[in-house]
Amino acid sequence: MSSAVPARTRRTGAIVAVVLVVGAAVSIAFALRDSFGGDGVSGTRTLSASAKHLFVDVESGDVTVRKGSTDDVRLTRTVRGRSPRIVEESRNDGVHVSADCPAFTFGRCDVSYEIVVPADMRVEIDASSGAVQVDGVTGGTQVEASSGTITAKDLGGEVELESSSGDVNVTGASGNLDVSASSGEIKADGLTGGRVKAESSSGDVVLGFAAAPDRVELDVSSGDATITLPGGSTTYKVDVETSSGDEQVDVPTDPDAAHEITVEASSGDVTISRR
Repeated sequence: MSSAVPARTRRTGAIVAVVLVVGAAVSIAFALRDSFGGDGVSGTRTLSASAKHLFVDVESGDVTVRKGSTDDVRLTRTVRGRSPRIVEESRNDGVHVSADCPAFTFGRCDVSYEIVVPADMRVEIDASSGAVQVDGVTGGTQVEASSGTITAKDLGGEVELESSSGDVNVTGASGNLDVSASSGEIKADGLTGGRVKAESSSGDVVLGFAAAPDRVELDVSSGDATITLPGGSTTYKVDVETSSGDEQVDVPTDPDAAHEITVEASSGDVTISRR
């Protein structure tokens, strides 16, 4: 003996099935949007600066730090994709900001920061993947970027910039400058500090000085080296070593001069001139 299912029941079951399928599809769509980078989710926060020191450690995402007119640290974060683990807190030694993604992440996961700090704050940034920009701080700057461009502007104090893969651009630095790039160009202009050290494994190095430096050390493995010094009668002790490339020195030289320039270039031209 067979039992018939009413037509209304069959229609109701079909509608429920369709609703479930559509709901699942929508859920998957939102999950994929979040995983592969939909609209960024932003948030802001203000932290008291117990010490004039900012520590930033970001695994994936851009970092921008600039001077402000406040004694506090104001940060804006933008998260895209899966949410990383985030730390934003003020400690006895300064303000700590970090963001890293879980070990197993499906799709996109990154967080970018825009941070406003007191002008005299020391800034230390470690960025694994993303561009880094620092503007106007005078308390000293240290940046390590594994993959991404470093841009620095109007910095004071000791400045150390290191990029494993990406260019380094500096506009205005009044303190000692130490910059290195494993794969990328180094361009620095408006330099007024006493000592500048630059090292590039693969890429050109261009240095421009607004004031006569005390000492310049330049080491380029593969690429051209160009140094432009201020005009005038200042003399320099110049030592250039090139394995393969042309050498042009167009500045007053004196082996006993107080201002010293040392250049080592394995493969590339060396040019030292005045403005």
